[in-house]
Amino acid sequence: MTCYYLFSNVEGWPGITSPDVKEFIVKYQIPAEAWFVAHPELTVAEGHRLKRQEAAVQRFLSDLN
Repeated sequence: MTCYYLFSNVEGWPGITSPDVKEFIVKYQIPAEAWFVAHPELTVAEGHRLKRQEAAVQRFLSDLN
């Protein structure tokens, strides 16, 4: 779904279901100059889980007051 949002307004976009979509993306990709990783020891799933836990703890603490 992300590719659709990124490329749907690009001239020549073949559509996400086209067999040519991979070649289109590869043709126009550019290398990243740098990467930033705040917590390299966490996976995305673990980060989401920790956010849900923090929200639950905050709700619990606010309910105590």
